[in-house]
Amino acid sequence: MPRLAASFLVVSLGAVAACGGKSSSSTPSNTTPEAPAGGGAKLPWEAAFTAGATFTLVDGMTAGAPEDEAGEPLTIEITHVEDKGNERVYTLAWSDAGNGLEKIVVRDGVVLFNDTKPEDMQEPFETPVGMCYGEDLSNPDGCDDVCDGHICMDATGIVTISGLYAPGYSEYVAK
Repeated sequence: MPRLAASFLVVSLGAVAACGGKSSSSTPSNTTPEAPAGGGAKLPWEAAFTAGATFTLVDGMTAGAPEDEAGEPLTIEITHVEDKGNERVYTLAWSDAGNGLEKIVVRDGVVLFNDTKPEDMQEPFETPVGMCYGEDLSNPDGCDDVCDGHICMDATGIVTISGLYAPGYSEYVAK
C-alpha cells in the first residue's frame, strides 16, 4: 500500500493549488532541475514515452479492491512521438473514461500540455511517486471547485492523473 499512500500525498499537494490558481512561487518558468535548458537532455520519464506505450491506471480510492469492485481502468497510449531537437511532442489517446490532454510537449526543458503557454502551467513538483506537472485551468476570477489537472510521471511512464484530467476529477494511480 505504499504507492497508494504516496498517491494520497499527491492529491493533498495538488489540492493545495487546486483552487488557488497559479502557485505563488517566484520562479519565472516551469523548468525543472531534471534537464538543462536547451532541450537536448531528455527528462527521466521520456524514455518510457515511446509510440505504442500504454499506461493503465485505476481509481486511487479502489486501487486495492478486488477487480470486480475496482471500476473501469483508465488507459493512456502514446500514439505518436515527434522529436524536433529542442522540442519533443508526445501525442496521447485516452480510453473512453479519460478527460485528458492530447499532447505533452517538452520544449527547451519546459513541460507544456497541448498548446498551453508556459505561464499557464503550474510549477512542477516532485513527490514520492514521480515528477508532477499541472495546468492552471481556472478562469480570471478564480474558481469554486477543481481548477487544474495534474499528471505525475517517473521512469516507468505515467503514474498518477488527478483533477480535471481524471474521470470524476478523482485521482488515478498506476496499476
